[in-house]
Amino acid sequence: MKKKLIFFHLLNNFTGSPQILRNVIETAVKDGFEVQLYTSSSRGFLTAIPGVVYRPNYYRRSSKRWITLFTFFFSQFILGMVIFRHLLEKSTFYTNTILPFSAILAGRMMGKRVITHVHENKVSPAVLDKFLFWIVRNFSSEKNSGFRIFGGKSKIGR
Repeated sequence: MKKKLIFFHLLNNFTGSPQILRNVIETAVKDGFEVQLYTSSSRGFLTAIPGVVYRPNYYRRSSKRWITLFTFFFSQFILGMVIFRHLLEKSTFYTNTILPFSAILAGRMMGKRVITHVHENKVSPAVLDKFLFWIVRNFSSEKNSGFRIFGGKSKIGR
């Protein structure tokens, strides 16, 4: 039986964090892992990776900030319920960025190993920043930070 990795990324686009995640996913597929990816349906670096089963996360951006914030929390609520389909399987959750916080919480509730790759050093608004970093500090099994890798300061331990 193949080991299973389930990846979570909020917005598929052509920026740095999905590009890094694509490299991680391609390596996992090459190493023989069964891979699933929860992400948006938008085009980006995470589109059409061979060997990946795609699952929607229902996140949409808007020109109005309050609508984007609403869709963010709505998508996390739906994601948090949907991913309980993985309750009985042996799998590892890998969240790419701190934004898919429901995967971190649900994963820990299900007893999964939860790896969070932290790309951010600040999220706006400030209350969301504090909430998300608190979730990562308290519920992730492992934390990877590009800031730590490149000699910067990570906010994970604050």
